[in-house]
Amino acid sequence: MKGDFTRDTFQAEKHYQEVLMQQGRVQLDADWNEQAALAARRAATGTADVLGDCGGPADNAAFGTATTVAQLPSAQQAEWFNKLTAAEKAAINAKLAAGGDFLLTAGRYYVDGIQCELERPVLFSAQPDRFAADALAPGKSYLLFLDVWLRHVTALEDGGLREPALGGPDTATRAKTVWQVRALDLKLAPPAAGISCTTPVTAFTDLLQPASARLTANTAAVNATDDPCDVPESAGYKGLENQLYRVEIHAGTGAPGGPTWKWSRENGSVAAALTRINGDTLTVASLGADARLGFRAGDWVELLDDALELEGQPGQLRHVADVNAAQRTLKLQAGVNPLAPPAQFPDGLNPARHPKVRRWEGVAAVAAANIFLPLESGVQIRFDNAAAKYRTGEYWQIPARAATATALAGDIEWPRALNASGQPDSQQPRSLPPRGIEHHYCRLGLAQVAAAGALTLTDCRCLHPALTAVPRMFYVSGDGQEVLPDLTQPAQFFKLPQALIVGVANAQCLPQPLVVRFTITGGAGRVAAKGAAPTGQTCDVTSDAGGLASCDFYLEANKNNSSQQVTARLLDAGGRGVSLPLIFNANLSLASRVAYQPGPCDLLKTARDV
Repeated sequence: MKGDFTRDTFQAEKHYQEVLMQQGRVQLDADWNEQAALAARRAATGTADVLGDCGGPADNAAFGTATTVAQLPSAQQAEWFNKLTAAEKAAINAKLAAGGDFLLTAGRYYVDGIQCELERPVLFSAQPDRFAADALAPGKSYLLFLDVWLRHVTALEDGGLREPALGGPDTATRAKTVWQVRALDLKLAPPAAGISCTTPVTAFTDLLQPASARLTANTAAVNATDDPCDVPESAGYKGLENQLYRVEIHAGTGAPGGPTWKWSRENGSVAAALTRINGDTLTVASLGADARLGFRAGDWVELLDDALELEGQPGQLRHVADVNAAQRTLKLQAGVNPLAPPAQFPDGLNPARHPKVRRWEGVAAVAAANIFLPLESGVQIRFDNAAAKYRTGEYWQIPARAATATALAGDIEWPRALNASGQPDSQQPRSLPPRGIEHHYCRLGLAQVAAAGALTLTDCRCLHPALTAVPRMFYVSGDGQEVLPDLTQPAQFFKLPQALIVGVANAQCLPQPLVVRFTITGGAGRVAAKGAAPTGQTCDVTSDAGGLASCDFYLEANKNNSSQQVTARLLDAGGRGVSLPLIFNANLSLASRVAYQPGPCDLLKTARDV
């Protein structure tokens, strides 16, 4: 979060429940922000504990896929597509017909407890937070997945955050949930046999790995001196102002020249809207609030916009040669710096994508591990994992204070190992992973594009019913019955005296009646809805208003198979079983099974059965 903050005090491992304001105390942004972070984490973890890593409501899940408008849920067709203009409808149908593009259904979906919402269907190539989502290429197979992360939004990205009643100043900023449906090329030509929703994909598994980059921050050690006339230099932070330093990876591993980093003493919060580019001269909307929070000759500036940020790409870093306050222009050093990518923006200066310049105090390549690199005022950093995979946007924050309760000469707030006395040892700073940006990933489905452009989609989402609509089926009645057959009529079937009955719990809360499938699993009998004529060995029965489903069971007349069986299973809307089976057993009442041999008893010599 590149805001004008004092520091970030949220630490989940402290297990704080809430922030409590006290009377007569100084109010700080850090307290407000920590309360918001506590609430957000509690909501996300609680939701994840209930829904798992990924999931969505069965009756309103987002990110389903459709290759035609007719495949959308009828309500979404009525509420969205039918209200479009003829030209808009034609444009959507043309993209779908061209192949490789598809619609994402509206609704909600949860990834690691974070709610992702899509208010109306949208084309894969026209996602609201993606500018480079092209249609899928023909002759390829893809894994579709969801990438979810929090983006810091200021008044530069959303002018509505300014308060017009006060003349347009920016006030609080926002953290926005960004979701992006992405396609990972499986390097397999369709039809890709053996690929399913659970097939391991190495490239996707790599995305799930935690950040491996680690950084240590400390203050420079003081050289000892024995000269009694030399006043020893004090250790710690030597700046006169409290600062929140930010160290951020600019270009990650794999970039030409290797990973690079940049730093800011103002948490990267000094930025301005970019209104014009004329060669090496930039025109900006503002040069800053004052000399300290503005742009000056010698600064580094990064040129970027929404398209770069949303794709996780670094902007172009340039050195400021001169500042013209009257014209609000920044004159850049001639030529492109080695750390800069070749292009300023993917498609030029587009005001709709909120181009801007951001000030940084320094840039450098990631050095070898175990080498401390100076920032300023005694603050220094060290990258600790030489084999780490550095990712663009990963950052660390270092609060620096001109004076603290334990260091009147100033110090940085950085976790340190404890010494023998149980106190933090300034010579043993801890090595920490980055604070963000944290990405959350979830599989959505598979897509296979034929050479002619025809698209085959497989849904891999995890869907759940509402708690009040969980399909739970219970045994009610009908097991263990017998029926007396007439074996002189072997072609006949003999109905049990009572129907087989199962029940669906909480039926009054279900969105629609559920279907139970009764199937002969033992013998060659017949089943039918209660009161109907028997026609086959499978029967689907819709539950009634009370949630009950009743079935008549007809046993076959077979003296060699007197014990017969029916299995009942609850079906979902797609005809798939969603419950464990309930099994009903029944028997033919055959005299041979209870025959009695009288033995020497004279009174029963002529009796052969009961």
